Amino acid sequence: MHCLHEQGIAHLDLKPGNVLLDSDMNPKIIDFGISEVLRDNKIYTRGNAVRGTMGYIAPEYMADGIVSTKNDVYAFGITLIETIGSIRVLKPPREYPLDGWAWKARERGRMDEIFHPELYNNDASQLKEIKRCVEVALLCTQCDPADRPPMEDVLQMLPGLKKLPTPKKPSYMLPIRKTHGFGLSSV
Repeated sequence: MHCLHEQGIAHLDLKPGNVLLDSDMNPKIIDFGISEVLRDNKIYTRGNAVRGTMGYIAPEYMADGIVSTKNDVYAFGITLIETIGSIRVLKPPREYPLDGWAWKARERGRMDEIFHPELYNNDASQLKEIKRCVEVALLCTQCDPADRPPMEDVLQMLPGLKKLPTPKKPSYMLPIRKTHGFGLSSV
């Protein structure tokens, strides 16, 4: 993502299904069908032609059609929480959307509810790495795109090369409404 963002490209549909791993486990991003080239790496408004996959679409893009590389940072954070927790973004039973659910677990001091038990083998260094990944994911899913780090910083935060700022508490966390037919389809 960092390479794309350096070129002024917003993917706009980052999700686990659009990330492949090569034989050396290096991620390769695919499906650039709705990507946008941002002129002069600027933010712009697309209007009401929002496209992407529910659950991964950044709030500012969904609500106001605002397109920037921070849309991808948000989707990366959701993807990271999914990967750590081995859960799907819109899979019940959770009271809140995935980022809100992770925040609530962190707030209760129960980060162990977020990550899959097989990731942690009673190894303190593994636990520290997993918790750092959760913190990075929470930074990436901040409500205000200005509070989300650029992917360049994310790449340094994940291995612990850059100090992690404390994520801000979400200004709102609306519970998931129980509706029929709400799935992982693209918009």
